[in-house]
Amino acid sequence: MKMMVFEWKKLWKQKKILLILTLIIAYGMITYLQNVSDQDRFKEQLYHDTENVRIELAALMERFAEEQEEGELDQARQDQEEYAKEAQSALYALRADIDTEQWVAIPEKEKNFLAAIESFTESGGVLSSLNGHELDLAIQKNNWLNKYELPVENERVPVSPHSFTKEFSTTILSIAGLALILLLLGNSLVGEKEQNTWLLIKTQPVSKRRVLIAKYFTMVFALLCTVIITIGSSILIALAFGDGNLTLHYPVLLSDGTRIEIITIGTYLIRLFILFFSAGLIAFSINMIFNSLLNQSFIAIACTFVVLGSGILLTHSFQILETYVNPFSLFLMSDLLERIPGNTDVLYLLSAALWSTLLLWVAIKIPDQQRKRTAAEKEQKPFRKGETYNKTNRLWIMMVFEWRKLVRKGLYKQGMLLLTVLVLGGYLLVSMESKAREEAYIAELQERKENEFIFVENLTAFIESFEKDLEDQDDDFMKSSIQKNIDMTYESIGLSQDFIKQLDRALNGYEEKDWSSFNDYLLWQVRFDNGEYDTETYINNRFELYGQFTVQASMEEKRLLVERNLQPLFPGAYIPTIFDNWGDDEEGRQEFQKANEKVDHSGLYTFYLFFTSYGYGIVFFVLLFVLGVGLTAEKGKKNTIRLLATQPISGYQLFSGKLLVASLTAVLSSAFIFGLIVLLGTTMNRIGDWNYPILHYDHSDLANAEGYTGTIVQGNGFHFITLGEYLLSSMMLYTLLVLFTLTLAMLVSLFLKRTMAVLTLTAVIIAGGYLIGTEFLSEWSWLSPFTYFNLPHVINGQLSINVDAPNLNRQIGAIVLVVWIVVTFFICSIAAIRRNIEY
Repeated sequence: MKMMVFEWKKLWKQKKILLILTLIIAYGMITYLQNVSDQDRFKEQLYHDTENVRIELAALMERFAEEQEEGELDQARQDQEEYAKEAQSALYALRADIDTEQWVAIPEKEKNFLAAIESFTESGGVLSSLNGHELDLAIQKNNWLNKYELPVENERVPVSPHSFTKEFSTTILSIAGLALILLLLGNSLVGEKEQNTWLLIKTQPVSKRRVLIAKYFTMVFALLCTVIITIGSSILIALAFGDGNLTLHYPVLLSDGTRIEIITIGTYLIRLFILFFSAGLIAFSINMIFNSLLNQSFIAIACTFVVLGSGILLTHSFQILETYVNPFSLFLMSDLLERIPGNTDVLYLLSAALWSTLLLWVAIKIPDQQRKRTAAEKEQKPFRKGETYNKTNRLWIMMVFEWRKLVRKGLYKQGMLLLTVLVLGGYLLVSMESKAREEAYIAELQERKENEFIFVENLTAFIESFEKDLEDQDDDFMKSSIQKNIDMTYESIGLSQDFIKQLDRALNGYEEKDWSSFNDYLLWQVRFDNGEYDTETYINNRFELYGQFTVQASMEEKRLLVERNLQPLFPGAYIPTIFDNWGDDEEGRQEFQKANEKVDHSGLYTFYLFFTSYGYGIVFFVLLFVLGVGLTAEKGKKNTIRLLATQPISGYQLFSGKLLVASLTAVLSSAFIFGLIVLLGTTMNRIGDWNYPILHYDHSDLANAEGYTGTIVQGNGFHFITLGEYLLSSMMLYTLLVLFTLTLAMLVSLFLKRTMAVLTLTAVIIAGGYLIGTEFLSEWSWLSPFTYFNLPHVINGQLSINVDAPNLNRQIGAIVLVVWIVVTFFICSIAAIRRNIEY
């Protein structure tokens, strides 16, 4: 117990709990204020949710009126008409309460509306916009709200204490929260080895088992503190800045497609805690193994993340592994929380306890090895065979000195090795995904062709039946009707035969690598969906869901592919865009995006995916961790900055040497990673197409300006840039972002003494600057350097539309970043000169 108290005191003195508290509260404040600013859309959202039902009910009433006039309204249809009238009347009352924001009264009005819809459905009526399982979900939730007299709330952008706590806790108490704790405490034992305090601890009358258990439970204590801080701060923030009451029995609907169950938010938070706590037990015990096995912090933490990431990826890829027996299934918390609760919740906790005990036992049993000296500690041959520099340029001497330190410490080599392994592993995954999607898409085309053949055979049989009926029919009106059906069926056969020809041409083109033929088919498919080949027989309204913008952009892309004779990418014929008509159908939107999300393992396109999937963030983080500590590297326990202060160098020369070496190293290291990605893709597949078209969104102000040469669809503009242009722009902005971040980290390091504090504060400044710029000062976001960290959305113009900033583009971004780099460097210079490394 004393050992645990000792570790807890160390944790408190290191102020890591305070850092966690600060980060969570700051993020909670920003998130809540952002949600408050979005509340104006709640009324529009409720109107939108009921609009389809209103339109369908109005159409039903018109149909009933027509049937009444024609004398075709039987008793069953009359009952349906009566229920439809009740539903229409109740809907008007419901929308009136929405308009006046009577949130407490809405559940009662909604109850009357849903009861009428249920009666309409039971009487044989069909309402496509609200039926079946969706109707059951709405009824059960409404019953709960009325039972406990609860108001309707904005659950998508919550501001009430309970709903905000649910949303915020789900975000923090996840893999992100575990990653934060591992970054702060993941070197608890290996840190002792690096600082040589482990030898001192071994001289004390405590066993390795007690030390490891104490350190393990210190991490568990930090996890519990994270839970308390997260839930407590979210409740207090919502109570302090909002006007709602805490209602932990507000409903949360869970469904598996057939069953429906309602749990309270309180129960949801308990489940979230159990899963998060269980996942933490597993993550910390795995981390303890690497702490016991290795001698360097960076490698121990990196290995922990690699093992966890690999386990999560495999579990997510194979459904059979998603069981409580597999400890990595705990990290799929979002999926587990959406399932109907059962005994498995307790089994997950028990499984985590057993696995963590076993893994911790393994960590304890790993024998202590004599700590090998690091590269920095070994006796090595001197640089330049011991020759000294005769140059008087002290800045150059400092740069050479800093580079030699970087090489000798070995951390840079470890970082680059880690990035190389991640690139190789990432490319392997992209290659497998690319091949799988291509094969699945071609198999889908072949299946379509077979289905069309069957369809034509069935239609031919229908025609034979119709012609037989025509011969046996004497009534002229019936003859005319049958003949019309025959003509329409022949048109259907003609369209199907055209479809078969296009599929034949596409499949043959794929086999023969005739990409022009394949691209022709893709263009034909989009135009067909757009209704350009429609007759009265076929009514194809899919483009209404995709959005006309998506359809036009997809057609333009296919025309460019045909014109440039480029190899298409798989799968799908469309480009998912931000202008669609899916509305709140998030499941439909995701299915469409997945069916049309292009994946290819050629050199250039893999490099493109590296940016669009935010893979550059991993490289960015590793380089910041290795090169962004600035002067804090000299302020540790060894306090080498005091030695440097005795040398004939100024604070300006010291900081400039560090910054220049870090900047050059980061740029050259990034260039190596970029080259490795392209080389892998080129060697294993092909170089790719430099002129492949990439969609670029144009702000409405630019699209409506005189001389605009792009395409305008419903007031929104777009044009295409080449893949090569996209990659060059990405590398340019990435390089400037790296230089700005290192300069910012150097400035922070002038005032702080702890490495983790510098890295964390730098990350907080960047994240906070981005959120403030894009959410609260969007009009001026283009002047902020932090806005450009969302690199892929800056390059393709999407961010300029999201924040409504027409000046936000890659050209202005480059200028803004250069200006901020100069300004930050100037501030660093003044601070370094004034402080003159007096620490």
